[in-house]
Amino acid sequence: MCGRSFAFREPMSRDALPTYLNDHLAGSVAAVELVDRLIDHASLGDVRLQLVELRTEIAADQTSLEDILHRIGGQTSPVRSVAGWLAEKAGQLKLLFDDPDRGKLGRLEALEILQLGIHGKRGLWTALMAVQPQIPALHGVDLERLEQRAEAQHAQVEALRVDSARRVLSGHDSPD
Repeated sequence: MCGRSFAFREPMSRDALPTYLNDHLAGSVAAVELVDRLIDHASLGDVRLQLVELRTEIAADQTSLEDILHRIGGQTSPVRSVAGWLAEKAGQLKLLFDDPDRGKLGRLEALEILQLGIHGKRGLWTALMAVQPQIPALHGVDLERLEQRAEAQHAQVEALRVDSARRVLSGHDSPD
């Protein structure tokens, strides 16, 4: 990097926190859509029940995120929410081209996308924990609980992803 330092020395803009929260809110919109699609294509087994529970938790996290945004005086950005929705639809199109039969490869890739999103959400909660003492509006928000729930969600989706990879990539695909 030619010896340049990319340390951020400028004070945080007043809009940085609401923008950051709205970006994650858009991601949560995409995540709910993605999980809904996974539920629609899951068989009536343990996987489907896990996905339904996961969707409930992601929706609750979305509500917590909206609450935090309002606590700091921010407002939800409809543009970002629509962008999250559109991104998920673009992802669906990509998966349709890769796996036109809407088979197991699409589910594997969808689980990977979901896993990455949950990892990002966990990062959101830890970032907010780091600034919580300096932002009075965040006092009383149980960010540790939200971070722990994201960690559990990540582990749950990782287990589903690895199981899916085992079945799809080995060529020994079996029904759910």
